[in-house]
Amino acid sequence: MSKTDTGAAVPLAPSQESQWEFMSALSPEDPGRSRIVVVDNLHLRGSLDQTALTRAFVDVLRRHDTLRLAFRNLGPDPLVRIRDTWDPPVEFVDLTTMDVRGRRERIDRLVYAENRRTFDLVNGPLWHATVSRLGGDRHLLTLCFSHMVADGYAPKVFVTDLLTAYGARIGVSPPLPDDAPSFDEVRDMQARRLRITDERLAYWRSKLIPFPTSTHIEPRYEPGANLLTRDRLPFDFSAEVATALKRVAWRARTTPFVAMMAAYHAVLSVETGSDRTVVSTATLGRTTERSWKAVAQFASDPYVATDLPDDLTLGDAVRVTHDTLAEATANLVPYTAIARAVNPDFDRSRPWPDIELCDGNIYSQAYRHMTTEIAGLRVNQVFIAGRVPEPEHFAPRTISRAWLARCGPSIEIGMRRDGGALLYNADVYPTDVMRRIVERYTEAVTLLATRPDLTVKALRKTLA
Repeated sequence: MSKTDTGAAVPLAPSQESQWEFMSALSPEDPGRSRIVVVDNLHLRGSLDQTALTRAFVDVLRRHDTLRLAFRNLGPDPLVRIRDTWDPPVEFVDLTTMDVRGRRERIDRLVYAENRRTFDLVNGPLWHATVSRLGGDRHLLTLCFSHMVADGYAPKVFVTDLLTAYGARIGVSPPLPDDAPSFDEVRDMQARRLRITDERLAYWRSKLIPFPTSTHIEPRYEPGANLLTRDRLPFDFSAEVATALKRVAWRARTTPFVAMMAAYHAVLSVETGSDRTVVSTATLGRTTERSWKAVAQFASDPYVATDLPDDLTLGDAVRVTHDTLAEATANLVPYTAIARAVNPDFDRSRPWPDIELCDGNIYSQAYRHMTTEIAGLRVNQVFIAGRVPEPEHFAPRTISRAWLARCGPSIEIGMRRDGGALLYNADVYPTDVMRRIVERYTEAVTLLATRPDLTVKALRKTLA
């Protein structure tokens, strides 16, 4: 029996609102098809008791409300429910009879499928796990969560709790405590962090009005286009440039990522012909000790609206970007509050894609390296891209601009800050245009790192 059978359903947590708007915009008739997921893969080495591990999954399921979460309704302002009990959605796969090549191909297909998994938002559950036995004492744990219930850090919480519970089940560690934040506590944490005030709404009006009405790179859509694909144009910086970038960031009392964001603003200013450009980025949002114990969605996407006048030096542009990002983070409110503040017609036009609010996207790579040993198991996080066996063509019957936004160009910065990639959809955005942006961006980062006294005007002239 679910709690909604004995009590009232509850609204979304604030940071889930932007995820919901985006999901419903992606596929208005079937939000579950949006396939916005968080996937993690971990090698487990050591003797594994499958029965004890299954019971450990149950223990973790009981500990975290979000793992028992489903939607009560799917309207513009949906409610969620937390079930009292649920069978854990875990599959065990034995690959030990396959040869090395066959096993590798099977794992690639499995990971490919998880990266494209859909979830039934009404009936749930909104996560899935596969334990693949590779041979002897080697297993692969593949986790997939709907982004509605998990951010990039949540899998680490899940795995740590799972192996702690497993240790208790085999008698080598104490039981897993029942002290994880409840859904209500998570929602209250987020409500405090994303508090709506007149001052914060005024800040967003000042930064985002007028908001863009079209993208600087016009998307193209043709019937049969694969709207779920992601193409990559990687880029790298020399060791000298990466080191110089760190020095520039240190002088500005900020991080190399923010310096790279400043360079992206400069590129977008060339693309748009405007001094002010807006980029969307992401913050982890786990600001309290309790939040680090939750399998939940805390991430927020601030919009960084930066002015880069001609006479500004590139070094000063980094400082301006840092200050603007700090202001945006300090003024965070739920996405719906920002949307209503800048667009009075928001409620009548929902779902409304956030492509309307920014010129581009830049994010840090979400790969979270995890190497640990718990309960006699050595755990190593691994990156598995997943093989694409054949093209997959899927599009909702109602095509909205948000579909094109989902495939919109995004700069992904590598964890080492010495390169990254431009992510885009070649079925929607011309590859030659994307290559031009990559070339401009790498040149902008290089000039910022090696010639921080150069003016923005000179940089624009070089990039034009």
